[in-house]
Order: sequence, then structure tokens, then C-alpha cells
Amino acid sequence: MKKLDLSNLSPYLPHELIFERKGTMYTLIGLMDGYVKSMESDFDWFRIEDIKIALRPISDFNKTITIHGRTFTPIEEIKRLISVSTHGSIEDVKIFTKYQFGMYGVTKVGEEEFHSSISYDIMSKLFEWHFDVFRLIEADIAFDTNSR
Repeated sequence: MKKLDLSNLSPYLPHELIFERKGTMYTLIGLMDGYVKSMESDFDWFRIEDIKIALRPISDFNKTITIHGRTFTPIEEIKRLISVSTHGSIEDVKIFTKYQFGMYGVTKVGEEEFHSSISYDIMSKLFEWHFDVFRLIEADIAFDTNSR
């Protein structure tokens, strides 16, 4: 069984990740020794295993979303990033969002083998927009932002 840990949380840390504990929502601002710190609680640290983080499912990648008052379609933003980047391609991103197998990887789907190399800039955007890059919703250690 997959558990929420530092490796799952740290990429989202700079991006105001929301988490839920006992029905209350908090904003993550710190991590230490298996505990998380929220913006809303001055003195309390919560155990990582007692929280669920809020993430967007990869299926939202082609939908219009709003973050900090800005409305956009992630796939269109990624296309713009790729047009000014020398790394990655829109096909790599489409493969990643369809099969979700990591920053650099190979996966086989049926008889077809897919290769992906998502640039750091693109992965950073996916973390910034709180996309579920690690399949944490599926593992029931995160929840879909559309569900609450």
C-alpha cells in the first residue's frame, strides 16, 4: 500500500498545497520528520499519515481550470511552454497525461511502447497546478479537488 511521504509532498510545497485533516482544510507550509505544518495553525504539526492532500486528476489537463483567479487550459499553457523550450514535445506530454508513468520513462500499453521525457519546466508546472503526478488519488492518499 502506497503511503504519503516527503517524496510525494515536497514537489508541491512551494505551491500552496491544500490538505485535509479531520474534515478541516489547511494550507501546507512546512514538512519535518513525518509531520506537516499548516499556514492556519501557529503551533500544531500534523502527522503525514493523518492528512489527505488536494490534487487535480490528470483528466483535468484538457479542461479549463482557475488558479489564483487566472483561468486557463493546462494543455494550452504547456503547448506555449514547449514552443519556447528545446526539451520535450507535446506528444511526450500527451503520453504522460494518458499513461502517467513519470518524468522519464518507458511503458508498454498493449503492443505499443511509449517513451517519454517530460522537461523539468513542464513537470514544475504540473506540480504548481497541483496535478496528481504520482497517482495519489488512486492510492487514496489524496483527494480530487473537484470532489470537495
